[in-house]
Amino acid sequence: MGYNTIVPVFLIERFGASPGAMAALLATVGGANLFVQALLVRRLVARFGERRMVVVSLLFQAAGLAALALVPNFWLVYPISALASAGAGPLRPALSALLANAADANEQGRLNGVSAALASLMSVVGPLWAGASYDALAPGAPFWAGAVLLLLALVPLLGWRASVRPAEA
Repeated sequence: MGYNTIVPVFLIERFGASPGAMAALLATVGGANLFVQALLVRRLVARFGERRMVVVSLLFQAAGLAALALVPNFWLVYPISALASAGAGPLRPALSALLANAADANEQGRLNGVSAALASLMSVVGPLWAGASYDALAPGAPFWAGAVLLLLALVPLLGWRASVRPAEA
């Protein structure tokens, strides 16, 4: 959640990126995500399943964050960010479906509410953490911390054997 707030600061400080370059980068990231969600998610999930898509999405994002921390040239930020964003595209739809299929029908609304509340909380905490770690630790710290958190999110997912509940009549 700290991406849109800390990446511009990092790239302006590290490479002297202009506002136009930042706008182009954010448009590239958004376009890659939109392309994947609009045209590929349904096909990818049908072929590989929700769980695999969540795993791949988390790995793409973690790799993208680590690559951003190490990027030597500004032009490389565009393909790194586009690939990471495209890889992240299936995450929310696949994770939502995975969780909904694992919950009883009468618990799905509550699960969706908790998920939305956590996303909102992270939209506050993520930028705060990113900014604080950037200032207090190092400019690359938010990227490494994000990569580690994404990899830690894989731990319960890799051991999870959710049963798919049939739709109630």
